[in-house]
Amino acid sequence: MRNIEVLDGITDKQEIWCRTYAKTLSYREATEAAGFSESHDKVGYRLMKRDSVRNRVRELIKAGAADAEYDVTEVIRYLKNAAFLDVTDFFEEASVIDFKGERFTTLQVKDFQKLEKWQRMLITEIYTTKAGSIRVKFFSKEKAIELLGRYYNIFGAEVSDLGSTPNLIINFTKVENKQLCEK
Repeated sequence: MRNIEVLDGITDKQEIWCRTYAKTLSYREATEAAGFSESHDKVGYRLMKRDSVRNRVRELIKAGAADAEYDVTEVIRYLKNAAFLDVTDFFEEASVIDFKGERFTTLQVKDFQKLEKWQRMLITEIYTTKAGSIRVKFFSKEKAIELLGRYYNIFGAEVSDLGSTPNLIINFTKVENKQLCEK
């Protein structure tokens, strides 16, 4: 026998789903936490079509945002920047002389002072490999698009859980860098 208490048109299970979704923006985590047996995408799509559930999620997100260092608007702006990132904004051409004395044009990572704060926030890692190439890792564009789609509920039931999407990695060796610039 199920224990279902309806409060403002929302059952106990739905309340658990709303609270978890507001916290994680993940249909999968919310569906598992609430104990629904159906597919997480179907449950999420079905519940988010209901005004009472959608309003409750918004209410919970706003309540959580009041305690957060960043508000929802700032997080959405960050996700939009990550989703529509143009990696060419992070590099500039440089003239280099190789070991044979030949001059060629290469790409190099821009000086951090030339990058805007929002651009620097999108970089999750930079390091030089043993081979001497520079590796720049950015926040995942795919994950940003997924989170924006879920926030605006634009994908509906067709959304599949992308799981942990790898971050976008730009990795240029010196030879590849030279070849790219010569094209």
